Amino acid sequence: MKVLIFDHLSSYLGKALADAWIQQGDSVIDASKVGGMACALKDFPEPYGFVFTESNFDEASALKNCQKDKELIAAFSAKVNEHISFFLENCRLATQALMPLRKGRVLCLCLDDVSAHILGLPESPILNEARNSAMKSLSKEYSRIGINYNTVVCQPSKEMVDRKILSSKRNALKVFSLRYSAPKTKDYIGFLLSNLNNSTAVNGGLICLGDGVMEMGG
Repeated sequence: MKVLIFDHLSSYLGKALADAWIQQGDSVIDASKVGGMACALKDFPEPYGFVFTESNFDEASALKNCQKDKELIAAFSAKVNEHISFFLENCRLATQALMPLRKGRVLCLCLDDVSAHILGLPESPILNEARNSAMKSLSKEYSRIGINYNTVVCQPSKEMVDRKILSSKRNALKVFSLRYSAPKTKDYIGFLLSNLNNSTAVNGGLICLGDGVMEMGG
């Protein structure tokens, strides 16, 4: 049985991937429910891999508050730094756990910032860029011992957004494709499972999933 450790399972895509992983007969640990990554690794010191799910910090809303009250800027900066530091610490723990095994997968999931903005979903452009940069750097150093790091940026799936909102934003979503169609969650999950289960030459990649050209805010 392959144990996959998630940083948290409070995101739609993360939950869907965890459910699919369990359905194929393997095991999932939600680190946020057992005291964090370090605690999860005490009970499961030799995991198959790790998944860092989409950030739940809405930078856009926080920045709007800063525009209303300039004194909130320092708090916003501190919050962003806190999230990045937490992510990097989890990356360190994941890497140290996989190094003795000389194999393993680390997958970072992000929502595309542009489509999230259009659809009124939480946006995390700073964190997404930082997370992707960290994954690339780690892959350069540790891919030589068999650890695979990739970032997957997904447009919001059809099930994540109200149908009326998708319809009302149809013209704006043409930034991606003239005949934009929101991808289905099952299609994402099929790709993610394949990436986790099978050997791949992609390491340190920024893999974009969706309809049309993908973008990351920056």
